[in-house]
Amino acid sequence: MPSITLASLNVRGCEGEAGLRRLLHRFRVQARGKKKLAVMCIQEHMLPKSKHDDLMLLIRLKEFDAEITYGKADDPTSAHGGTAIIWDTKAVTLKNTLDIIPGYIRVNLDWAGTTLEIANAYAPSSSAVERVDFFNKIEKLMTPLTWVAGDWNCVPDVTLDVDSANPLNYANGGADALAKKMEDLGLIDERREQLEGAKEFTRKGVNIRGEVVSTRLDRWYVPGETHYLLTFEVQNNFVFKKKSSDHSTVYITLDNKRGVSGSERNTIDEELTLNPEVQQEIMAAMNRIYTMNPHKSEVNKWTETQAEITDILKKHTAANKRRTKLEIRVVEAKLAALNRNHKVLGAKPTGLKLEQKYQRTLYELQHPDSA
Repeated sequence: MPSITLASLNVRGCEGEAGLRRLLHRFRVQARGKKKLAVMCIQEHMLPKSKHDDLMLLIRLKEFDAEITYGKADDPTSAHGGTAIIWDTKAVTLKNTLDIIPGYIRVNLDWAGTTLEIANAYAPSSSAVERVDFFNKIEKLMTPLTWVAGDWNCVPDVTLDVDSANPLNYANGGADALAKKMEDLGLIDERREQLEGAKEFTRKGVNIRGEVVSTRLDRWYVPGETHYLLTFEVQNNFVFKKKSSDHSTVYITLDNKRGVSGSERNTIDEELTLNPEVQQEIMAAMNRIYTMNPHKSEVNKWTETQAEITDILKKHTAANKRRTKLEIRVVEAKLAALNRNHKVLGAKPTGLKLEQKYQRTLYELQHPDSA
C-alpha cells in the first residue's frame, strides 16, 4: 500500500442505526475512492448501548469492524457521548484491543504487516477538573507509538487555535496538563508544527452573545519519531445527516510509498421509472419490439423488452450520476472556499449559516432518498 488515511470526527450524534448506516456509506465512498480512508475515530456517536449487538452486526455486514464504547468519561451512564473506532476490513485488520473505557479506545491494527497503534479520545467538556482527571487516566494507556485522535475540549495555544472577539478569555482548562503528558510520551501535535503561525480551525460555534467562536479542538497526536510522511486535511464535507456536525473532519495520511486502487459497482436507479420522459422512452421501445417482431414468441419479445428497459435505465442512471457528481463537486468547492475564508478572515454568523446550507445541499445530493 502506498499510504493509509485515518480520520477523526465528532459527529454530534449518529441519529441511530439509520444514521450509522449513512455514515458507513460515506465511509465506504471515501474508502473505495481516491482518499483511501481506512480508519475513522468517532466521538459523540450517542448510540444506545442496548443496541450494541445490532450495531456491530450492521457494521460487519458493510465489511467494516469496530470497537465501540458508550457514555462519557465523566458520566459513563450518559446517553450522550460515546466513542468508536471503525475500520475498513479490506484495508486493516484487528490484532488486539488494548483499552476500552468510556471516552477512550485503543487498538492495534495490522496494515499490510505493519502494526498501527490507534487510539480515540473524547475529553470531558463539563469542567477542567474532569478533563485533567481524564488525561491522568489515559496517560497510562498510551505509548510513544500511539496515534491518538480526539476531541480534546481544549486547545494547545489560545492565540493560534481560537478565533473569537477575545481569544485570551477562552476557557482552556486542562491544556497545560495535556501538553505535558504528550511531551513526556513523545507524542506531538505535528499539524501545529506544519502550520507554524498559521491558523486552522476544526469546530465553529456561536456563543451566547451571538458571536462565532472557532477552535482547533480536534487533533491527532502522533509518534515524534515516525518515519512516515504526514499529510493533514481539515474538511467540512463528510455529511451524512441533515443537521451536520459543527466539527470538521480531521484527516491524516501516512505515506510509505507503496501502492493499490479501488473500483465502483455499476447500479440502476429504479426510481427513474417514475420519470415521464423515461416512461415514454420505455413505451416506445416496447411498441417497437412488439410491432417489428410479430412472429417472435411472447417469451422472446418479453426478454428483449426487459433487456431494452435495463439499457434505458442504465443510460439514464449514468447520466444522473454524472450530473450529480458535477453538482457535488460544485458544492464541495463552495465548502472548501468557505473553509479557506474562515481560516484567513475568521468565521462570521452569515458564513456559518451558508456553510450549513451547503452541507444540507451536499447531504441531499449524496442521499437523494432522504430529500
